[in-house]
Amino acid sequence: PALLPESYCPDIHERLVLYKRLAVCETVQQINAIHEELVDRFGLPEQPVKTLIESHHLRLVAKELGIDAIDATSEAVTVTFGKHHQIDPTEIILLIQTDKKYRLAGADKLRFTAQMEDVEARIKTVKSVLKILKERVVAK
Repeated sequence: PALLPESYCPDIHERLVLYKRLAVCETVQQINAIHEELVDRFGLPEQPVKTLIESHHLRLVAKELGIDAIDATSEAVTVTFGKHHQIDPTEIILLIQTDKKYRLAGADKLRFTAQMEDVEARIKTVKSVLKILKERVVAK
């Protein structure tokens, strides 16, 4: 899970404020500043906190590409493109043709199939998918 556990940040009001602050971050620097603040105030983060921070970094990359949602399960990563995404449809077709792990999952969804046993593996796979979309597929 991606969260601030009670064992890490005991005050519920404080946790809610931190969640809200993370949700409105628009730059990596803003997220990193909150991460540093968490370390200063509460010590080294537990895995759920690291996952929370990483998910917000991924949110920024997805937003830049015009991706509305990312769903990562133990078996697949599904990317939902927004109406004004930055992806060239022709390049998506080429990606699907060259890598059979990619396939369309509806008019606005791309699915990458892989076995991802834990959260760390899912994050790594989401990063990889976003990197491919950013480097190879973004319309010039």
